[in-house]
Amino acid sequence: MISAEYIWLGGKGEHRSKSRILQGPEGDSLTNPKSYPIWHYDGSSTGQAELGSSDVSIFPVRVYPDPYRRGSVWVLCETLERADDGTMRPLDTNTRAQARAHFASYDNDLKTMFGFEQEFYIEPLPLEARDPSFVQGEAYCGVGYPAVTHRGFMEEVETLAQRMGLAIAGRNFEVAPGQAEFQLLSAGLKAADDLVMLRYLLFRHSERAKVTINLEPKPYPHLNGSGCHTNISTVQTRAGEGGVSGMDWIRYFIEERLAPSHEAFMEVSGQGNEARMTGTHETSAFDTFSYGEMSRGVSIRIPEPTVREGQGYFEDRRPASSMDPYLVTSFLTHQLGMAYAKATRDDPTEDNTDEVEVRDDQDEDTTGVKEMKVDDVD
Repeated sequence: MISAEYIWLGGKGEHRSKSRILQGPEGDSLTNPKSYPIWHYDGSSTGQAELGSSDVSIFPVRVYPDPYRRGSVWVLCETLERADDGTMRPLDTNTRAQARAHFASYDNDLKTMFGFEQEFYIEPLPLEARDPSFVQGEAYCGVGYPAVTHRGFMEEVETLAQRMGLAIAGRNFEVAPGQAEFQLLSAGLKAADDLVMLRYLLFRHSERAKVTINLEPKPYPHLNGSGCHTNISTVQTRAGEGGVSGMDWIRYFIEERLAPSHEAFMEVSGQGNEARMTGTHETSAFDTFSYGEMSRGVSIRIPEPTVREGQGYFEDRRPASSMDPYLVTSFLTHQLGMAYAKATRDDPTEDNTDEVEVRDDQDEDTTGVKEMKVDDVD
């Protein structure tokens, strides 16, 4: 007998979960999502269905070890509804399904890697930090109370995340008291899944520590806001391709697609992000795109190791701490994939703008909507 905690995102992107006791599975099948049955919940209580037809299905897509209980698991799920023709289809709020389509279209060429810098506040803050006249700064990578609080909480979450198999790359305290960050690294769609699960772990462990995790981008006007800077690399930026250096691929991707799509990207960069991105407190302006080398006042930063080595990754500093990782990673993958397709067509000097736009529209279709299978959603 095992306990399987089914985890999904509700109508506002919030985490929901409930536990199911199952016979088996065992061994390698324990981490196989095919081993777990589809389950259901009341979508009218999560803002995802009407009361008269409120059953929403949760479809297992990835399994993680339960970090608290040996032999138990946490099961990440997509949310589905039954269509009039009897088939199962993703809910409109199921942004993972949208991400699958973009990764399926482009990631074979790009082989994306994402590194998230998830910032958040651990509350309550020290009393002195709540004063609008408080001057921040000592907490950044700091040591000692009151500049640093909740170090024990952060260490515990790090250990639990490692038990789950999450690729935690590091952690630190941020500029404001009570503000902290985890760095998480993974590939493609799994990177977004892992960030969803890291956030779930933060909320779960906050229950035990009796603290509140605040993912709002700008909860305190006088203190730094919280972001989720998204570092991205592709096989082209990491090692170059076609006689073009990694650094030149980075500049091409930025100038060809990321700069022109800035306005559209900001719509998916996280609710409340405009309050954070004011051009102060280590941010760029919300409505203006910029990029540069080693600068933290720009939309996209090319970091020192990439500049020095002429290849590597770049950092998109626009996403807010509240961002939906499926929307952000799929948007970036889509834009880079379109740029790569343009760069590698037979005649790069020919103006095929119309052709590119048609492909852009076609790629909005979601793969696997008519028939949902486990193989489709992994």
